[in-house]
Amino acid sequence: FHFSNLSFQWESVKKVLRIGFPASLTQVIFPIGLAALTLITAKGFAEAGAVAFSLGLRIEFFAYLPAVGYGFGAMAMIGQNIGAGNIDRARTALREALKYSFLMAGGLGILAALFSSPIIRAFTEDPSVMAYTRLYLWSVALTYGFLAMLMVEASAFQAIGRSWPGFWVFLLRVFVLAIPLAYVSTQVFHFSIIAVWAAIMVANIGSSVTGYFWIRRAMATLDLNKAPVNT
Repeated sequence: FHFSNLSFQWESVKKVLRIGFPASLTQVIFPIGLAALTLITAKGFAEAGAVAFSLGLRIEFFAYLPAVGYGFGAMAMIGQNIGAGNIDRARTALREALKYSFLMAGGLGILAALFSSPIIRAFTEDPSVMAYTRLYLWSVALTYGFLAMLMVEASAFQAIGRSWPGFWVFLLRVFVLAIPLAYVSTQVFHFSIIAVWAAIMVANIGSSVTGYFWIRRAMATLDLNKAPVNT
């Protein structure tokens, strides 16, 4: 070991920033979007609506577990196989991660919907909160599979060195679909709380489908000769 061997590798730093900066911005979208949706729900349906949304998010946490697990797994395997020049195996890893994350998170969503009453009673006995949360689980929970796919897609973009598409699909989900639809439907047209849950459903499905075709095209056109520069 010699200190003279230590040097600052600007190219490596730029690669880390190019991949990490959009990924970090993606994480900022979550709390801002949740705060905005909570505010919209509270303005339209008072405390009971806000509490129901909060309970729905707590139950939704379990759908994130397979999404995060398969997302990190896909990121590692896709990046490793691209580095090894095995694009077919990288595509297979993505396909399997999408399939199993969708099935596991979707299965959890179905179970949450089927057993909504006992799950909700573990948190509250308030009739209004229970009714709102039950509607949430009968609607939003059925799109957990799409939410899991979205998280895997964002991880896959990071694996190929293109974090910005992952950021844009999450921005689409929160600030283009969920928040505007929820606000207009409840504050302008004064629909019931199911309109907020429907907005979240549309956001989950729409952003996930967009991300799916985007990452599939990116993987299909990926140039392995340029991949080491991007990653």
